[in-house]
Formats: sequence, C-alpha cells, structure tokens
Amino acid sequence: MRNDRRDVMKALADARPDSLDPAQLIGSDRSRKDLTRILTDAALSTSEQPVVAGGGRVRQRAWLWAVPVTAVAAAAAVLAGTVFTTPTTGGGDQVIAAAPTEARVVLLNAADKLGAREQTGEYWRVRTQSRVVLLSSAGGKDFALLWTGEEERSVGVKPGAITRGGVNLNDRTEPRTEADGVIWREVGSPAEPEFKHSTAYSAKVPAVGTSPQPKFYETSLADLVYPIGGREVSYADLQALPKDPVELRKLLARSIASSEEGSVELTRWLFHQAASLITLPVPTEVRQAAYRLIADLPGVQALGEITDPNGRRGVGVGLPRGESPDYGTTEEQLIIDQATGLPLAQQEVLRQPGAERTRFGLKDGDVVRSSTTLRAEWTDEQLAVPSAG
Repeated sequence: MRNDRRDVMKALADARPDSLDPAQLIGSDRSRKDLTRILTDAALSTSEQPVVAGGGRVRQRAWLWAVPVTAVAAAAAVLAGTVFTTPTTGGGDQVIAAAPTEARVVLLNAADKLGAREQTGEYWRVRTQSRVVLLSSAGGKDFALLWTGEEERSVGVKPGAITRGGVNLNDRTEPRTEADGVIWREVGSPAEPEFKHSTAYSAKVPAVGTSPQPKFYETSLADLVYPIGGREVSYADLQALPKDPVELRKLLARSIASSEEGSVELTRWLFHQAASLITLPVPTEVRQAAYRLIADLPGVQALGEITDPNGRRGVGVGLPRGESPDYGTTEEQLIIDQATGLPLAQQEVLRQPGAERTRFGLKDGDVVRSSTTLRAEWTDEQLAVPSAG
C-alpha cells in the first residue's frame, strides 16, 4: 500500500504543469499579483467603515490583522523572494513603484523581526554615519562637496554603568566627484567656500581637506538627552514612549501640529522621526510601534531590494516625492536589514533636479543626504576612549 501511495504522489507531481510549481512562483508576476490580491481583499473586507461628521469615514488602522495567519505567512514568503528594481544610469537603482500593501508587509515583517531578537546586554551601542552633499561656489564657479561624519553612543542602562559618546569620528569634507575636485582646485582649493543652500551645516562641517580630532564624553544616564519630535527628552522619557502606533503618531506630530493632517510636510516629518526612533535605546515594543506607524502613513511604497550608501543590500520603503528647500524635488527612503529588522539607512534621493542643481553635477537618483546605521545592538562591550597622548 505504501509503495502504491508513493507511486500515485510521484505521478501527480510529474503531471503538474510548470505554471503550478511553487518553486517557479517565487518572484514571478503571478506571485506579486497574488500577494496584492490577498492583502487588498482583506482591506476591502474591512472597508465598510462608519461615516463621521463632514462625510468622511473612520479610518481603520489594523485591517491587516483580519487576514488569516496562513495567508499572511504565504504573502510574506512570496515577498521574501521578490525584487522590484530595474537598472538605471541615474545613479543607483531606479525602483518600480509597488502597491502600498507590499510596503505594509515589508514594515510589519521588520517589526516582527525586532520582536524575535534577544534583548540583553549592559550597553545599547549605536554608531551612525551622516553624509550631506553641499552645494558650493568660489571664484565664480559652482561645485559640490561631500561632508561625511560619524558619531557613536554607548548607553549604560544598568545601575552604575557609565554612558559614553564620541563625535567627529572620521569626519571630513571633500569634493564629491573628481570633476568637482578639478573645479575646486582651479579656484584655489578654498577651505571654506560659500554654501549655496539654506541648511545650517557651516557650523559643524570641517574645512575642506581637514579631519578634526574626535571628541569623547561621559555622562550619567539621568543626564542623557535625545531629540524626539523636535524636543529633547531623557532616557526615562524614552522608556515611557507609547507602544501603540496611533498614540506614538500623536506624540510625534505635536511639534508640527500647525500642519494639516495628511499633508506632505507632516507625512515626511512622521516618516523621518519614526525611522530615527528605531535606533534609540527604547523598548522593543516602541520600535515595533514605529514601524507600524510608518506602515500606516499615506503613500508609503515598497521599493524592493536597494543598496545603502555603504553598499549593503536591504529592502526599502519610501514616500512620494516632496520638495526640499535645499535640493528641490526629493524622495525619502528607509532601507531595512531583512535579517534583523533594524534600519540600515535613511536617505534623501534627488528627483528631477532641474538646471539649478544640474549645474552642480547632480542628477536624478543621487543621494543628497543620508544617515547610515553602522551599528545598533545590545552588548556588554563599552565604547573605548583613546588614552591621552
């Protein structure tokens, strides 16, 4: 009987057309369509929402949880093997706009990854690297510089543990490209050229061609502060942040309350603030809430697999294009490590630069600002401070 059953199953498998082979579906057009259909059907099943005053509808934020668990697992498995990129000559990967439901899967999967990580250690250590393209001029000629700077914090969270930090780590300012370097040298290699945009980087950007000495500090946990939602908060405040995405959104939006709900300005603010929060020493549930907040922002799209400024591959989500006072039309992106759920980078990508920016050598797809997470983990290893002399 067993042999008969094995023969029957083999015959069925041999008779199965290639179009129904699960191995052939991963990353295919059909898998993407199935993923969108599963999640969209679930969203429609909860769309009968009560009408409120003014003719609007109450927005239900937890529609994804109405999907059967097996459907969510299948959708996530399909997405894991799916890439939505196409090559371009505009600098980096040009991404294909994907359905908003795919972005939700990416973000909620990242939140789940964070929940599965073991959270132990005496210190929360985070090292970040910032890059900013500086539009500059000297001697009547325009060129672009690139400022790169790193900082690290090692937050001691147990009684008696010391908190340390370091700034000006590997800081430098240099011509962005070889062509920019040629122009910079032609005008006399100025250490402090004129910056042509509104950002206030001039106070912290080192002179071109110099590397400032790193600076280290120690502080108590009680005296440590972090910028959250446009204000400084303590470590104790971080621990008390809302673990519900709706309440977290309200808290982060308070400092920009003058903006209209649903505006591009508010959406980009919330996207940036929530993404930055994930790398701070907050409870895991707060990090998960931040991802769920981003998943609920209007217009968030899946970007597929893209590369961060240091060449690491991750899965990206982004916002529709908005206006930057420094660079014109840009797109906000968040790149996530699929293995850990932690952010690899936030970056601002130039779109449709126009003549004002192209004269500085910039083109569509160039990353003009970024904050890359080089390290974010619980550890028993304290940040080492170089000895004097």
